[in-house]
Amino acid sequence: MSYVRRESLFFAAARQKAGLTQQELAKALGHANAQFVSNIERGVSKLPNTSVRKFCEITGARLTTYATIKLAQARRYVREEIYG
Repeated sequence: MSYVRRESLFFAAARQKAGLTQQELAKALGHANAQFVSNIERGVSKLPNTSVRKFCEITGARLTTYATIKLAQARRYVREEIYG
């Protein structure tokens, strides 16, 4: 599974576990419509780093889980850059 997909699944699972619709979460994050959240959950766009903490507060998701996913992405990127 790709790291982008893991990140997308993290966001979708956290939202669903919190019992929020995409529209409710988008509004709580300060966005006008559900398309913002849908794009993140499908991996089309990324949640801005400035919104990650707020997302975790709203959904109850663990920031450390998100950080673990991001660190794994960074490790993979560095390995590819160094070793080709």
